[in-house]
Amino acid sequence: MPRLRRLFPILLSGACASTPTDFDSRRTRYLDLMEGTESHCNEILEDVKLRRGKETVQGRLSAVQKNLEEARQLRYRRVETENSEMDEYFETFFLKLDQLASQDWTAGEGERLWDKLQFNCSICHGRFRD
Repeated sequence: MPRLRRLFPILLSGACASTPTDFDSRRTRYLDLMEGTESHCNEILEDVKLRRGKETVQGRLSAVQKNLEEARQLRYRRVETENSEMDEYFETFFLKLDQLASQDWTAGEGERLWDKLQFNCSICHGRFRD
């Protein structure tokens, strides 16, 4: 029996190694949300080029915000200080997103606003992309 007790932790660690960790699941979900956000941003550019109007773009910006709010809650970074730093980036991005949503996304102006959106995305991506 003592030998079995010594093997038990080894058996458990082998079982756990074959299943995804909570961290892995959160990271995967985070990356999925970022891909969805990128898709929404590309759709915004298409909307601008096709002159679909402010309401269409606002709907997509809402979808971006929804994705990012969920991503923020995942706190997928292994280092807690990085999660806290990301919170600050998210908060700033949401403020910028509100400003962009209130703008008139007409053809000429829309492309300039899309560039602003991409710039705001790049700030966080430049710091945290992995």
